[in-house]
Amino acid sequence: MCGPLSYDTIQMKSYGRGSLYNQPEAILEQYDLEINQISKGRGAYIVNTNQGMKTLVPFRGSRERALFLGSILDELNANGYPVERITFTKEGEPLAEDEAGARYWLKTLISGSECQTGREADMRQAARQLALFHETVAKSRIPVPDFMMGDRNDLQNLYER
Repeated sequence: MCGPLSYDTIQMKSYGRGSLYNQPEAILEQYDLEINQISKGRGAYIVNTNQGMKTLVPFRGSRERALFLGSILDELNANGYPVERITFTKEGEPLAEDEAGARYWLKTLISGSECQTGREADMRQAARQLALFHETVAKSRIPVPDFMMGDRNDLQNLYER
């Protein structure tokens, strides 16, 4: 069955702990955690830490957008809908930057399985999860910030893209 915002057996390729200093390790130094293993997933790094499994994911957007999305994720969790949570850097920031200025955020990994669209049971479970998600979001009391309300995020513009 498919669960809420979940990952399945992600095809991973492990990075060794050799003498080469790789990009995810450099970014992860900005967080207050111990790294046990880093694996490459689809579009993310899967990180086994002393605080549990995490994903290091590229982030496009501003610090304010990351904080807003983090508050939405926190509220979803508080209302009983299990989703990933943002891990803040040692400096209390929601995003970490690499040497080139690319932004990343570190989130908890939610285990589960991906929906198989050819399986009716998976599609029914996905529909139930989507309904629960909408019910939970409808309870939200977090105001949408002005920067998210521009023409770029207008439903008609999003549809036309």
